[in-house]
Amino acid sequence: MTSAMDSLPNTWQVGDITIRPATLDDIPHLAKIGQAHDLYVRGTTTYDESEAIEEFTEPGFDIEKSVRLAFAPDGTCVGIGVVHDQLIFVRPNVWGFVLPEYRNRGIGTALLGWQIDRARVNLERIPEEAKFTIQGWAVSHDEAGAQLFRDHGFTTDRAGYTMKLDFVRGQRPPAPQWPDGAQLVTLEAHGDFEMFVRGWYESFRDHRGWTERKWEDIMERWNHMVEHDRRFNPNYWWAVLMDGKLAAVCLCSAEGYEDSEYAYVMVLGTMRDFRKRGLGTALLYQAFNTFYDLGTPKGVTLGVDGSSLTGAVRLYESVGMHIDERRDTYERVDRDGVELTNQG
Repeated sequence: MTSAMDSLPNTWQVGDITIRPATLDDIPHLAKIGQAHDLYVRGTTTYDESEAIEEFTEPGFDIEKSVRLAFAPDGTCVGIGVVHDQLIFVRPNVWGFVLPEYRNRGIGTALLGWQIDRARVNLERIPEEAKFTIQGWAVSHDEAGAQLFRDHGFTTDRAGYTMKLDFVRGQRPPAPQWPDGAQLVTLEAHGDFEMFVRGWYESFRDHRGWTERKWEDIMERWNHMVEHDRRFNPNYWWAVLMDGKLAAVCLCSAEGYEDSEYAYVMVLGTMRDFRKRGLGTALLYQAFNTFYDLGTPKGVTLGVDGSSLTGAVRLYESVGMHIDERRDTYERVDRDGVELTNQG
């Protein structure tokens, strides 16, 4: 039986530009186009080939089916289109980029058109009554990227933020204040990696976009990530235990994924039964003080949904963080129906 995947174009031309599937042999190209994107967005990059390997060998991700690269006649990679659907079939994410000097030549239009068709393959994998939405994002100053989404039927009504705290040397961040009975442990000292991952899983159930997943798939993905992540340091993964029960987690790195001069909070989450006790605030101050004492990071950054269902933006602002970058979320509802993810 022929599937929608079989009908997708494999390799085609846009003028003198060749668009073809990516393979793992393209890691150098993937790294370079990722670096060019970061430089365009924020003027700095930490992306390298090791990060490209981590991203494009993630369990469940098929690089040849899910990535298309655009090449100029001289062999320069000038554009990329990616579809991430290995986690949530009903809300696949698309990401793409075309070098500024190669824009207005139809490359972005060709790539996004392919991404939409590739994402729609998931209609064969989901219940007939399920709502199907394709998602993407564009930074606030990328008007060309935003217009490309609008031209293809995407709309936006929410945004995500990169939030930042800048250290002032000589002004130590406030010390964490722990409630009675709280025990702070690191992954290095405690050693139970699965417990820390479960802390993420349980605490993020109330976040936008959440959907249930198989535990073995979750652990495979997290093991893959830390195995390939040069920034991973178990000394900067914290958990709070209350009367022996896992109450909250804060998973950090001393070097950020967007700016190497800033430490990064990858996950901050509190279990439902332990909220409104100040654990999130205390964990942030624990991270701030730890990275301040290192003397090398200029501050701390993190990413957050601007319309967070758990009020995360207010929490981060209350500890002195500010919005540094805005990313508008674009959505295209290809089929209305029952929403299978948590949207509030």
